[in-house]
Amino acid sequence: MIALTTGSTAASATRPNSALCPLLTAGPPIAYGLPRRDTARTMSEPNAQIVRTAYGHLNSMDAEALIAMCDLDFKMDMSGRVFNPETYEGADGVREFVADVAECWESYRWNVEQTRTADASVVALLHCEARGRDGMAVDWRVAWLWTFRGARPVSVRFFRDQSDALKAAGLQE
Repeated sequence: MIALTTGSTAASATRPNSALCPLLTAGPPIAYGLPRRDTARTMSEPNAQIVRTAYGHLNSMDAEALIAMCDLDFKMDMSGRVFNPETYEGADGVREFVADVAECWESYRWNVEQTRTADASVVALLHCEARGRDGMAVDWRVAWLWTFRGARPVSVRFFRDQSDALKAAGLQE
């Protein structure tokens, strides 16, 4: 069972976990009961792992490790955030983003609950938990849409509503 929460609305759906049941999620079977190969999913699975690694770097506030894995012109569009809506560009932008988070939050953790892939994009469905320097607690579910060129992220865009990120990637719920 996978539960998705968007805003104040929660929805759940039962479907096989693609990591555990790849034959059930790769598409309709072809002759002799063999699964059809989903090359878009196969090609973007390494990108999903890169996204998970990126959140590891963000959770440890390691801007330099994140910069090393991204394109030189990497863009972070965080303009949809409630707190500090901003757009960050390049290595200096990544450093500024990490510094902004560290300045505003005593702690902030991005927990990747699920990734969904489409062509050169990965949608990370996140459960974020944070405590502000003023004691304010945040516990919410959001999404980031990552775009890749080859094996390097070139951009990421923040979405408050997970279904909006899935739609933007062409992954309808």
